[in-house]
Amino acid sequence: MDPSPRYRVVSYGSFQTGDTDGLLEHGQFDDPKEAVRMAQVVVESSLRQDAAASNSSEELGKRYWDFGTIPVIWGEPRPEFDPYTYANQVAPLIWSEYVGRVSRYDTQSREVQWEQARARRDKVLLMRAAALAAGKHRDQRRKDADASPYINHPIELARILTEEGGVTDTATLCAALLHDTLEDTETSPIELASGFGPIISGVVAEVTDDKALPKEERKRLQVEHAAQISRRAKLVKLADKIANLRDVANSPPTGWPLERRQEYFDWAKEVIDQVRGVHPRLEAVFDAAYRSRPTH
Repeated sequence: MDPSPRYRVVSYGSFQTGDTDGLLEHGQFDDPKEAVRMAQVVVESSLRQDAAASNSSEELGKRYWDFGTIPVIWGEPRPEFDPYTYANQVAPLIWSEYVGRVSRYDTQSREVQWEQARARRDKVLLMRAAALAAGKHRDQRRKDADASPYINHPIELARILTEEGGVTDTATLCAALLHDTLEDTETSPIELASGFGPIISGVVAEVTDDKALPKEERKRLQVEHAAQISRRAKLVKLADKIANLRDVANSPPTGWPLERRQEYFDWAKEVIDQVRGVHPRLEAVFDAAYRSRPTH
C-alpha cells in the first residue's frame, strides 16, 4: 500500500459563507507545491465571493481578515504560505476582475446587479457541474442488469435533494452531481477547487472514500465519520443512500444474492443513523426507502 499523502489542506467554516459547522477538507497532496496552490485557490475563491461587499482592492484585502476562508496546510516540513499576505497580493487582481464584470451591467442598483449576477452564476455553476460529471463518467455504467449510464446516479441525487428534500443550496447540488468524481474518475482535488471553489470541492472530498483501503474498512469509516462531516456533506450522503436503496430494491447489481442486498440496506441505515436531525424530511424519505428491504 502506498504511504499516505504528506500534506492536507483544510479550513474552518467562515461567517461569510455560512459554513460554521466544522472542518472543510480541500485535498491531500504529496507535493508541497500542489498543497500551496490549493491553499491559494481557497484564498482566491474567498476574495471573489466578498468582492461585491467591498469598495476597493484595499478594502477587499482588509475584509479577508474578518470574513475570509482561511486555509491551513498540515504536514511536515510545512510549506511557507501566509494566506493573509497572499490575499493582499492577489486582491488587486480579484478586484479588477470584479470591476470588469460590474462595468458590463446596466444602470440598475449595485445590490440588484449582484443578486442577478449571483443567480446567473448559480445556474451556470450547476450546468458546469453536470457537464463535468457527464464527461468524467461517460464510459462508466451502473452494475444493474441494464448497465444503466453512471451519470443517471448523480443526476438522481440532485433530483432527490431538490424535488423531495426542497434543497436549493447551489453548493450542495453541485457537490451531489460531482460526488463520485474524486473516488471513481481521474479527477484531482485541485481540478475541482479551481473549477468550483473550495466549498464544493471540500464537500466532495468529505464524501469520498479512500480506495486504497479494503472495502470493509471503507464501510466502517463511513459509519464512524458520518456524524462529523458538514451539513452539506450529510445531505449528499442522505441522497446517495436513498438512491442506492431504491436501486438495490428495484434493479439490484447483477449477481447480488438476497443476503448481500439485505446487508447493504442495513449498512446504509447504520450510516444514516449517524446524521439524524440534519434534514427530517429527507430522513423520512430514507426510512420509506428502507422499508423496501428485500425479503426474497
